[in-house]
Amino acid sequence: MRLLTLCFLICFQSQFLYAQPSNQGSLSVTADLRDLQDSVQKIAVVINSINGSPTKYNTVEISGGKLSFVMALEEPMLFSFVFYWKKSKSTAISFWTGPSTQELYFKDGLRPEIRSKTAINQQFLEMDRQERSIKFKRDSLLKSVSYENKSIEQVEGEISRLKDSLATVIEENVYKKYAVNYNSSPVGLYALWKYAMAPLASPRIKSKPDYIRSIYQSLGTGIKSLPSAKILSAKIDESKAIVKVRKYVPELVLQDTTGQNGITLSSYKGKYLLLDFWASWCGPCRDENPALIKAFQKFKSKGFDIVSVTLDNEPAKDKWLEAMHKDGIDLWANVSDFNEKAKSLFGVTAIPSNFLIDPTGKVIAQDLRGDMLEKKLQELFPK
Repeated sequence: MRLLTLCFLICFQSQFLYAQPSNQGSLSVTADLRDLQDSVQKIAVVINSINGSPTKYNTVEISGGKLSFVMALEEPMLFSFVFYWKKSKSTAISFWTGPSTQELYFKDGLRPEIRSKTAINQQFLEMDRQERSIKFKRDSLLKSVSYENKSIEQVEGEISRLKDSLATVIEENVYKKYAVNYNSSPVGLYALWKYAMAPLASPRIKSKPDYIRSIYQSLGTGIKSLPSAKILSAKIDESKAIVKVRKYVPELVLQDTTGQNGITLSSYKGKYLLLDFWASWCGPCRDENPALIKAFQKFKSKGFDIVSVTLDNEPAKDKWLEAMHKDGIDLWANVSDFNEKAKSLFGVTAIPSNFLIDPTGKVIAQDLRGDMLEKKLQELFPK
């Protein structure tokens, strides 16, 4: 009896594994556009990948009153078909799918629907439903925030804390849950991408790369073979190599404003150095410059210096130099990062961003803005 049961389980599992849809192959989407109450002027297809890479946009040819769209897939993607009608407003449908044959039809006039509900699409829809449910609660709570007997700063602070709190709920209770519970499905990989890249100010892939790697390792072998999984794995490795607080800065050479002379970070050893990332087009960065000037003038004689790294690109060099002189930050070394080597090394994804490096070459603080920089330097240079 045990042997019979074992054989049944093996056969059942084999059939189940065999029945799993392939994540690589061809997608075919068709639709009959004849006999509708309006005629189509154009059909656009917007395609999004699991890893959130730039959206692809295609237009679809119509032949004999029928839509026929074929595309080779290396992994499941989100497809949005947008129908632009001659007399009516545009209508659209979005769905996740891997290699398959899909048929669209029109319900209630010109509203497109998909004929078969795939398992992968249902998983994505359920995840989206849970996320939207939390966002709905967030919006309700934000509307209930009281302004009575409170300053604008107090209200804004309460709203900000509420948003951050509920964003964390989505990340932990939706993204992380799906990444762990659906580790043999593309939706699990998608959820892990969302979890790893949040929160925006300090994404987990950079602050906790080992933790993200541990979740990644639990993904099924087939899921790890997908292009988006390989990209995520490479990004985790990159993040582990990023310079963080309590890490020593490797040698780095950046070009000065002339582009002729290299400035090395190691030449600042023996001083406290603020490596400041900014750009001429970044308003918040330029708002920080007066605080940098104040701190520089107050502590430069005690062993403090600054190197400003512009994230302007090379064609905008004139704008960089103009902003540098206008803001008065030509008091210290200004360097370019046209090849984005410094940006990658320090994992800079948003500016303004800065790193305080001690005399031994170790990062001891990050993102000291406003009077935070002066307070930190006051601790380091007591009277």
